[in-house]
Amino acid sequence: QSNSSPQAEWVAELYAGGSIGSQPPVEIRTGSGPTLTTTFTSVVQDGEAWTIRVRSRSAAGVWSDWAVRSTVIDIPLPAEVRATTAYDQCSGTVTLSLSQLAPLAGETNVSTVTVQRRVAGETEWVTMVDGLHLPHTYLDVIPLTNGANEYRIIAYSAAPSVRIMPVVTVMGTDGQGAYGEDGLWVFLSYGDSFLTTVRVHHDLSISESGGRARASHHFLGRRRPVLLVGVNTTRSVQVSGSLVWGAECSADPCDLDSPGHHWIKAAQEAEMVCYRDYTGRRFFGQLSDVTYDDTYHPNHGTVSFSVVETDFREVYAATAGNIV
Repeated sequence: QSNSSPQAEWVAELYAGGSIGSQPPVEIRTGSGPTLTTTFTSVVQDGEAWTIRVRSRSAAGVWSDWAVRSTVIDIPLPAEVRATTAYDQCSGTVTLSLSQLAPLAGETNVSTVTVQRRVAGETEWVTMVDGLHLPHTYLDVIPLTNGANEYRIIAYSAAPSVRIMPVVTVMGTDGQGAYGEDGLWVFLSYGDSFLTTVRVHHDLSISESGGRARASHHFLGRRRPVLLVGVNTTRSVQVSGSLVWGAECSADPCDLDSPGHHWIKAAQEAEMVCYRDYTGRRFFGQLSDVTYDDTYHPNHGTVSFSVVETDFREVYAATAGNIV
């Protein structure tokens, strides 16, 4: 200042709304010395009105009048992301081709996107990949093979701003193909992000069993036992089928099963597996020993196995390998 009494102290207050009313400030920042700028840490949303007032004190102890400024937050949203989808009944996968449309007025370019999936009957969204740059194609290797798969794309900009795109629904089919009943598949996926899959669809036989912990106890003074029912449940499937593979067996690769040695490898290497079949069953569990018989022909055989459902939370790495 011209009177040689520089700024010694300052106060900055942030108020929600377009004016300073009866509500206390949302945030107060203070400091000393010749500070020229400060940053409020409160999170603001697009379209909200805020008011800031600031005053300072000179080294001589004189406070200035309040300087007041109101503003409306205007953060440009990310541009729209287009998702082109396709379900492949032979591999039981969904392909999502993602691209950004040209930004409209009030929009900005997309920095990264997050891809989430929710299958029919579930309420929780599963994040399959985040930090994805566009354009890109993502392969969902374990969608529901008979029912609705919902995909949610969340776009982020450098502003920063966030935009959630409308949900895209992709219907899985039962796998019925040109070969009639031979088109009905059973898929077993395992490994990192469940990227390794074996499949069978010839002469299938599937049975499911389930139960719940129950016991009866005869209490003193009661004529009959009392039934006690626990909360724990069990579920498992037992599968058997014929395997046919090799180019000499069929010119259509969609008609071929996984070779027998692939099933033995799955039995040796798999930890958690994802079981899916043409009826719409989809669950995670423990794979039993796999029985394979190729007595009749080197490119033909039979396979049988069972999967016991276990408690599992589907989580993917931030940079999943199933990006093509």
